[in-house]
Amino acid sequence: MSNEPTTDTTNDTTNRTAPSDGEEFIDAQPDRAPTPAESSAADRAAQDVDVDEVGKHYEEMIERGANVAGEGQIDPT
Repeated sequence: MSNEPTTDTTNDTTNRTAPSDGEEFIDAQPDRAPTPAESSAADRAAQDVDVDEVGKHYEEMIERGANVAGEGQIDPT
């Protein structure tokens, strides 16, 4: 298979990606295990995060994003 881009004469968009010279796509995997410092930092952060508050903020931002009036424009509600 060549590395030349394919020409789409129908102007249709798709979610498919052309394979590259026999390369198989796999799910992302970590390249290494976390270090002890990274693990302890994650444990400390998990204790400090208010999951309910984060969820509430996430929902507010989703709603705000859904109501964007124009590119980059957010009207206060």
